[in-house]
Amino acid sequence: MRKKNAKILESRYICLIDNAYFSVCPPEHVPHVAVVKPMIQLYMECLLQGLSGRNLEETITDFRRLDWTDPEVGFILRFCAWFDFG
Repeated sequence: MRKKNAKILESRYICLIDNAYFSVCPPEHVPHVAVVKPMIQLYMECLLQGLSGRNLEETITDFRRLDWTDPEVGFILRFCAWFDFG
């Protein structure tokens, strides 16, 4: 890396030095941990993303079919709507 900082080099030489350096000393990174969502949450996110003028009635009927006595359903719907189902 001193060679890179000592001289003004062309961009291709800088790229070669960077590639050689990072192939010998790769940067340390933390592996990404996947978030596991419940199936009901994935289904509700799919329904919310599919809202449009054509299938609005179908989406409303699908929401009505959910088990609204379960408190988890209401919590997930509020969570999805608040955080833009992302």
